[in-house]
Amino acid sequence: MQDKSLEELQKEFNDYKASKENEIKELELKNKQLESEKHDLEVSNQTLNNLKLHQEVKTFKKSILEDIE
Repeated sequence: MQDKSLEELQKEFNDYKASKENEIKELELKNKQLESEKHDLEVSNQTLNNLKLHQEVKTFKKSILEDIE
């Protein structure tokens, strides 16, 4: 088995380090995308909850008006 030179080992290390740094950047970007999707889903969920509440209020008002008549 040949011993690798210091330069070869340094190059392998630098390549490995660059690869891991790229992975980190990709994961950070993916995390930002997921955070954005999460926010969008939270907004959509709140909108749906508001619509549901609005519908419940309309139904309740209608029920009260029918009871009055």
